[in-house]
Amino acid sequence: MSVDAADRTIPIPPDFPIAWDDPHDPERFFERETQHFPEQLTALEGWFIEGVVFDQGFNGGCEYYGLPVRNTVRIINTYTYQSI
Repeated sequence: MSVDAADRTIPIPPDFPIAWDDPHDPERFFERETQHFPEQLTALEGWFIEGVVFDQGFNGGCEYYGLPVRNTVRIINTYTYQSI
């Protein structure tokens, strides 16, 4: 039995709107990243954490060393979410 991607999507509550930048993001499993970022972030903090810390730092290091893991981080409504 196959499961359609639409069947796996959790409905978005009306009081927590999400605008996806990447069309693949709704298919990923995201979790709140509360260990390192338990509080809300400013727009500048979010840009830095998403683009520099994870995309260039973590993922760049994994690519350099040939590790088969990547971390997708998104700042959604000022909170940090990750999908490994």
